[in-house]
Amino acid sequence: MQLNAYTASGQVDRAIEVYGKTVADNPDNKLYRYNLGSLLLQNGQHDEAIEQLKEAVRIDDAYTDAQYNLGAAYVNKAININNRINEIDDDLRANKSSLSADEVAAKETEMDTLASERRELFGVAVTPLEKARVLGEAEGRQVAEICRVLFQSYVQVGETEKAESIQECAGL
Repeated sequence: MQLNAYTASGQVDRAIEVYGKTVADNPDNKLYRYNLGSLLLQNGQHDEAIEQLKEAVRIDDAYTDAQYNLGAAYVNKAININNRINEIDDDLRANKSSLSADEVAAKETEMDTLASERRELFGVAVTPLEKARVLGEAEGRQVAEICRVLFQSYVQVGETEKAESIQECAGL
């Protein structure tokens, strides 16, 4: 109840701290790991969220919400990388005339490296999202949001046929 109170009152950092201690004391508790991972995800701490959510699904591979949030953590991290690519591109366009050829090449290389990382993250997101969809459907849940994120991931990794196959589920 105390952890929920911290979260409800907007004290996410305090909730993360307390959940961290709770997880340390109960490392095999999937719910604690899921809750900590979800808070970390909400707080934009994607790497830490991924670590906790991976543990939650290791403990229980059929944990639908943990599978979904794990996929979402990868996607959110990829989106942050995409935002960084856009910032670099905008900076490059605005300042290209004042940059040396080496500086331009370095920025272009950085964007290419980030684009590869972005694509890889979308690719890694597919497996837990597919699992969450199957589990959610088996539980009789609405899975449109899962399908939307999965659709986005399929598109980003060039899986056009798979993306087309879930358009209806995604409400697109």
